[in-house]
Amino acid sequence: MNSPIIFCHYGNSEYLPFVFQAARLTNPEKDIFLLGDSENKWLESATGIKHHYFTDFEFGIEIEIFEKVYKLVQGQYHNHIRAEKDWVNFVFIQCVT
Repeated sequence: MNSPIIFCHYGNSEYLPFVFQAARLTNPEKDIFLLGDSENKWLESATGIKHHYFTDFEFGIEIEIFEKVYKLVQGQYHNHIRAEKDWVNFVFIQCVT
């Protein structure tokens, strides 16, 4: 069994179709998944990948426990303007699910 290729991406970026073209060209036998949002759902039909929403995986006992214990720890030089989502939280959540 071939392992799939999984991409995670919020929003829409003009380079994404090229990323999926390259992934398909170099891995024709693999399933390619995008864990994304409504802004990049269109890539599923445009590129032949399989799209799933982040929100489909934002629940469950593992996530509840994680959210209870998660605390962002960062140094004084890492207190920059933060995006809408806490990127460190997001990365750890992907490991939990």
